Amino acid sequence: MSSLYEVSSLIALVMNKQSVLSQVLGILTRGTKIDVINISDGWAQFRYNNTNAYVKNTSLKSINNQTIVETGSVIIKYLDLDTNAEVYTSQLLINLPLGTYNYDAPSIYGYKLTNHTPQIVNLTTVSPNQTIIFYYSRIVCSVTINYIDENTNTNISNSIFIDNLSLGSYSYGAIEIEGYSLNDVLTKTVTLTESNPNITISFKYKEILGSVVIKYLSNTTSTELLPSETINNLKLGNYTYTAKSISGYTVANSYTQTVTLTSHNPNVEVAFMYTKLYGSVTIKYIDENTGNSLASEDKYSNLEFGSYSYTAKAILDYKLISNSTQTTTISDTNLNTILIFKYAKIFGSVTIKYIDIYTDSNLKEPTIISNLPLGEYTYDSIEFHGYNIINSDTQSVTLSQITPDVTIIFEYEKIVIPADLNLNEVPYISTYYIKPIVKPGEEVLIDYYITDYYYKEYLEDDYSLTFTVTVRIEGQKDKVYPNLKAGDHQVSLGSFSTEGEQKFSILCTDKYGRNSHELFNFFLVQGDVEVKEYVMTDEDLVTYNIKNTDNYEAKKIIDLSSLTTKNSTTVKAALVEAATNIIPQSKTYVCVIADTDGDGNPNNWWGENQVVYASDYDKDKVLEESTNTRKGLQQLLDDKKAAGYNKLTLLPGTYRIDHQKQIYIPTNFTLNMNGATLKQNQFTGASSLMIEINNTINSHVINGIIEGDYFSHDYANSTNNSEWVNGVSIGGESKYSSFENLSIKNITGYGSTNGLSNSRDGSLSYTYIYPKGIGNNFKIGDIDRNTGLDLESTTRTTSDYIDISGYYDVGYISISVYLGYQGNPCGTWNLICHFYDENKKSLKSIDSYQYRRISVPLNAKYMRITILNESYPTNLSIQYFRIPTHCSFKNVKYENCRCVGMAPAAMKDMLVENCEFTNCGQSGAKCALDAEDGWDSMQDVTFKSLKFNANPNNYFLTCAGHNFIIDGQQNGKAYIWERTRSLIIKNCKNIDLTLQGGGKDNIVRHGVYRVFNNNFNSATTVNNLSKYNTASTYISGLVSHSTLSILSSASIYTDCIVSVSSKNLGYLSSIAMTNCEFTPISTFSDRYSLQFNGGHLNNYSFNNCKFNGKCQLSNNNGFYSATFSNCSFNDVFIIPSVLSNSDDLILFENCNINYTESNFIYYSPAAYTKGTYSQIKFDSCTITNSNSKSTVFIYAYAKPNGYCYFNNCTIILPSTITIFDGYPTNISYIENYTINFENSSLLSDIKLISDNYKSNSNIKINII
Repeated sequence: MSSLYEVSSLIALVMNKQSVLSQVLGILTRGTKIDVINISDGWAQFRYNNTNAYVKNTSLKSINNQTIVETGSVIIKYLDLDTNAEVYTSQLLINLPLGTYNYDAPSIYGYKLTNHTPQIVNLTTVSPNQTIIFYYSRIVCSVTINYIDENTNTNISNSIFIDNLSLGSYSYGAIEIEGYSLNDVLTKTVTLTESNPNITISFKYKEILGSVVIKYLSNTTSTELLPSETINNLKLGNYTYTAKSISGYTVANSYTQTVTLTSHNPNVEVAFMYTKLYGSVTIKYIDENTGNSLASEDKYSNLEFGSYSYTAKAILDYKLISNSTQTTTISDTNLNTILIFKYAKIFGSVTIKYIDIYTDSNLKEPTIISNLPLGEYTYDSIEFHGYNIINSDTQSVTLSQITPDVTIIFEYEKIVIPADLNLNEVPYISTYYIKPIVKPGEEVLIDYYITDYYYKEYLEDDYSLTFTVTVRIEGQKDKVYPNLKAGDHQVSLGSFSTEGEQKFSILCTDKYGRNSHELFNFFLVQGDVEVKEYVMTDEDLVTYNIKNTDNYEAKKIIDLSSLTTKNSTTVKAALVEAATNIIPQSKTYVCVIADTDGDGNPNNWWGENQVVYASDYDKDKVLEESTNTRKGLQQLLDDKKAAGYNKLTLLPGTYRIDHQKQIYIPTNFTLNMNGATLKQNQFTGASSLMIEINNTINSHVINGIIEGDYFSHDYANSTNNSEWVNGVSIGGESKYSSFENLSIKNITGYGSTNGLSNSRDGSLSYTYIYPKGIGNNFKIGDIDRNTGLDLESTTRTTSDYIDISGYYDVGYISISVYLGYQGNPCGTWNLICHFYDENKKSLKSIDSYQYRRISVPLNAKYMRITILNESYPTNLSIQYFRIPTHCSFKNVKYENCRCVGMAPAAMKDMLVENCEFTNCGQSGAKCALDAEDGWDSMQDVTFKSLKFNANPNNYFLTCAGHNFIIDGQQNGKAYIWERTRSLIIKNCKNIDLTLQGGGKDNIVRHGVYRVFNNNFNSATTVNNLSKYNTASTYISGLVSHSTLSILSSASIYTDCIVSVSSKNLGYLSSIAMTNCEFTPISTFSDRYSLQFNGGHLNNYSFNNCKFNGKCQLSNNNGFYSATFSNCSFNDVFIIPSVLSNSDDLILFENCNINYTESNFIYYSPAAYTKGTYSQIKFDSCTITNSNSKSTVFIYAYAKPNGYCYFNNCTIILPSTITIFDGYPTNISYIENYTINFENSSLLSDIKLISDNYKSNSNIKINII
């Protein structure tokens, strides 16, 4: 019984005992209702959180006096004793009056009760809610399945035991058992009950037995050769049977066979197949000495029993030594026979004789090479001092059975040195591009060119001279290649296994013993290098104080195309005015740039451009940032190099760097810019450099943008036109290094340079050893190369001894003018350097060349120099420069480089490949590419596949240098100054070429330029020979085997085609053409004209030329004289001048001439012109009027005095023609004019002279 109360105080403490000192269980707030069980001693008892609790009764008030009847509840659960899971749904009995209750456990199928029943609960006030649990355990059943042999009643397979089954019915099927068949029902069903929970099932089986039938059959007819055999009652399994031997037969299939009897296939058949026996004979042909087979074996099969005979075959280069016929018998005991025919090899011999053809004597005892197998052999001649081979220097012979012994004769003639032979006119040798790095085991091929002093093979197609080339490889025996013709060659140096720098040299010698200079070079043998790459991180930006974001510069292009006058003053004024209206964003500057064309692109007004700075732009702060970035990048490179990396990849972005110092690339290191931009911070000054590869090996900068301060540079306050504000450079003795895949743009000075440079730390200067001037040290005389002693000479000068201490350690030395414009003070480039030891004992003489490296022999202490000329220079010195060697610029785009795009200086074996130049060369040197400041220290450079686009002044210009190779240039101009020596221009397209000098007469200064296989817009080659070229306009100079469309005066053309596309082919003051052909293009049908421009005597000659289409030989300021020999004219109109000199002559000899105009010859220039002299002669020509429309054969518009002779000519003219007529004024000006037809018949009824001119008796026409 309880009563309902409500808390009346603000709060009431709930205690666990009837004491204020007991534990507080909680707090009740005002209005809380509770059921009070009992009140005693001032305390009210109630249930609080399932436990008895107490609160002061003074804190309560009774809600009503009604008594509450208490009730309880019972939960009954039915659980699995093992799993504690419910096996029957629980029951909840509620609202039960307090008291005692009994409950019985129910029966549950498949389970049995494990605790007692019934269970009693007593619901009290203290425990009104109670739980009863009945526990059950599951009844577990099992089934055992046996598989029984019904005959033996034994198990034939493992029994299956299935347990943990519940009560119920289950069905099981029989299984398949190998070797048995089921002899029972296929499925059996059992019912598991509480009284019978475990049951056994048995399935009965019967064993399967098999059989084997063995047959012996013919392989061809399948008939039985023996009765078959049957074996029954075999258990299943594997059985092996062996074939029986049958006389006269052999088993065709397997001699033993294994079969498997299975339940599905218990009865098997085995068939042994037999083949009838036949014999065979194999015949071998054997070298008795080696035992090797000499020919394919002959084999005869399927032979019936009996005897067979065989004859030996003839074998080339061998003789039979056994019986020629052999017999064998095929039988049961000799089925397969081998017959062997034995042979001996025939050997021959070669006798090599070396004969002086004039004395028929042996130069040495003949060489006899014996015991040679028959076949082809090749032998090279040998050299005899003072003799030259005159037949082939390589001969091949074939030794055969008919002629096993052969004699080779090499014929020599004694070299007679002509009395006028100039020993100083030595051969010339040069190399092409040399691959700088090769792998171990890779074959090294060197391409080179040899010629005589006058380049006869190129200039004259004279290949009669031969040379001996000697290749010297460090650590190896010399390789000698005799009897080579002039021209291009290739030599293999072999392959090299040792890594490192490999030195070699090459020189050529002519038959008189004159040596070219010896070219010394080297390359690097290097295996695959493991790339140890460091990729820059954002943390590096912080660590190294590097900034890779840059938004300081903006560009504003102003359209000034509307300016009436565009000059520096007007453009600058317009830009200054435009700049006043520009407000840059905070902390930026704007470059105000002129576009005077109106196409949206900047024009080259770099000096007039304006820069507007925001008011808060802090130049000092930006300079500090730029300096920190440059220093940080340098430190990052140095640190990663020191850490063992050989490649650094930058984070993308723009890195603004200062101008105060360049960034140096470490040796054996690659900077991968990864598309980043290196931006020059604007400054005031004349010079700077952004990146330098300096005195390093195998260093590279790749994949980025180098941008200068072109638009923001302070030109006004900078000296020297700011010319040397440069982008990148290769300096000092850098080797195997490169700039690749770069864009170099907006450079104030030069985009790239290379040349002499002090090292980063200042320890390396321009030369290894300070230069030593030779001074006034040369005297007339020569030196004996064999003894090192003086010889008399009137054509050479030689120095005294020069101390060269230290140069052996360097390895090389050179002789030249030190610096400046350098040049050749000797009148020859060729020298001989004689080396001596410390006791001045001769060591070696080396043929040398000014400015080129010369190898210094071991123990060399002194040197004397012989100049191959009588020359006494005072400004030569000895030194060895540190020059970039075997370096390259590849795939570099130069854009908007103000002074020069690329400005190479000193260099050796340089490669410039696939570079492109746009809008470079606006000021200063004004060149896109300017090979200038290296002068004679620029050597062996290949410019390959360069492309030039819209550069404002010079495109490709060379001022000096040796052995430049311009290969495959596209577009633009190439201008070659005469100090550029022995240059090659080939495979170029759409370029304009100008050679400033050239020709045989100036060969010392510039050698010979070889120009071939080009496609020119135009080409001015002066006195140089160009071959196999084409031009859309003209090619001047000496021109051979080329196609052009315009002729150039003062030129010589041989084997050329003139592709005619315009009327005027050029104004000609002189010209010579041989084997040339004029052919109009398909769209040109007009008459084209050769404009003769005042040349006299022998100024014009045409030999064996074809003039296709309609041509005109025109008088332009004077067609006075010319010779046409063996020429043909499809349709010619001849307009000679009447104002020739007395010794001038226009001569046609052995020509085939057609014409269609009204006149054949039309005298000019004007009707009022009184002639001085005019001599024309046709000798052994055929002259035909092709269309019978000619009215006057010779027309005197101007009035000639002189003659026109036809000698031994065939003249085909219409009968209506008049031989001579003219303009009907000033007839009297003709005072002495004769036309002769000698052995040149005319039609009898042809009118000889017109009525207008009959009255002038000074005109005579003679038919002889």
